[in-house]
Amino acid sequence: MTLEKKDNHKLLTFFGVFIAFIVVTFFLYMLARKNETSVYVPIVAVAIPLLAAIGANYMGKKSDEKKRDNQDSWSGNDEDLTKTKKSRFSKFRPLGANISYFGFILSLISTYLSIYLSEVLNLTKILQITYPNDSFLAIFIDVVKNIFKADWSRKYLIQYWLWATAFIIIMAIAVIFGQKNLEKIKRKEQEQREKNKNNNISKFN
Repeated sequence: MTLEKKDNHKLLTFFGVFIAFIVVTFFLYMLARKNETSVYVPIVAVAIPLLAAIGANYMGKKSDEKKRDNQDSWSGNDEDLTKTKKSRFSKFRPLGANISYFGFILSLISTYLSIYLSEVLNLTKILQITYPNDSFLAIFIDVVKNIFKADWSRKYLIQYWLWATAFIIIMAIAVIFGQKNLEKIKRKEQEQREKNKNNNISKFN
C-alpha cells in the first residue's frame, strides 16, 4: 500500500469512508451489546474504513484510465516533429493498493469515532432501559458528555483505541515501505520514457 498526496476524487472518497463508518459503527454497537471485549473491534474499525478509502481511490483511478483510453494515445512535441507513445510501463503500477492522504486521514477519524460512537450508543441503550421516562436524545447527549466518567466504558474505549493505534502504526510502516517502492517504480518509468523518446527522435535523424 502506498500513500499519495493528491486526491482527485475527494467526494467519492468521503462517501465511501462515510458509508464504511456507518456500517462499522453498527457492527461495533452489536458487539458492544454483548458486554464482552472483542479483538474484532479494533480490526474492523481500522480495516473497513481503510479498505473503503482504497476502494474509492481505485474506482476513481479506473474511471480516469477509461477517460484516457478514449483519448488519442499519441502526443506530439512542441515542434510536432516526433510522436511518442504513452508509456506502457505505467500499466503495471498497482492501482488498487494506493490511498490518498485525504482518504487516510478520513479513515483514521472514522476508526476512532466509530469505536467511540458505538460505546455511546450501547451505554445510551442501557440507560434508556433503566430510565424509561427519559428520551433517547436526552440520554444520548448526556452520555456523550459523561461517558468517560463510567469506569467500564472508559476501560473499553481506551483499550480499543490503543489496539487500533497499534494496528495503525503497523499500517503506517507498511505505507512507508510502499512509498519507497513507488518511488523506485516512478524512476524506472521515467527512464523508460526517456528511452522511448530518444528512440523516436533517432528515427527522424
